Amino acid sequence: MTTDIPDCALRYRLRGGATGLLPISNETRGLLWRAIYQRDDNGRFAVFDSENRRVAINLDHLVYAQFVFDELLSWPYDREVPEAAFQVFLSISPEPLEFEVDSDSDLLSNEHANDDDVHLQDLLFTLDLAHAEPPLIHFEAVDHEEVILLTADVAMISIPWADLMLTNEADG
Repeated sequence: MTTDIPDCALRYRLRGGATGLLPISNETRGLLWRAIYQRDDNGRFAVFDSENRRVAINLDHLVYAQFVFDELLSWPYDREVPEAAFQVFLSISPEPLEFEVDSDSDLLSNEHANDDDVHLQDLLFTLDLAHAEPPLIHFEAVDHEEVILLTADVAMISIPWADLMLTNEADG
């Protein structure tokens, strides 16, 4: 997949010690800025796109955030986008849990889609709803292994675009 060159990046530290740098667009920077400062109005999670993945970050566990530009100046235009796995960062560990999942095979916007065919998009949609804030979230890993997570302890979820059946132009 080819991606646009990001405008800036979010440098972050999560409760539990995970740190990172997520390339984002200026539009996403504005979304995140508002989400961080208007948390009570927007809910616990901010869902946004970064390179080859969609990210849901729990603002209750975002202990440091900085929008940076300097790191992007040194990136070559033809650099490889890093491989992405379905990752869940918990608030108790700097290392992510990685899962192998069956990719979505339909779009959430298709009202006739089977729930199993859009389970990853639905997971992110649920987290993005300000009024929902479910106590538990779940998804199915390969071989029908059900994964259940306490939402309050999820610091961040990162799902590769390829698993979401989306394109950069699509909104989920």
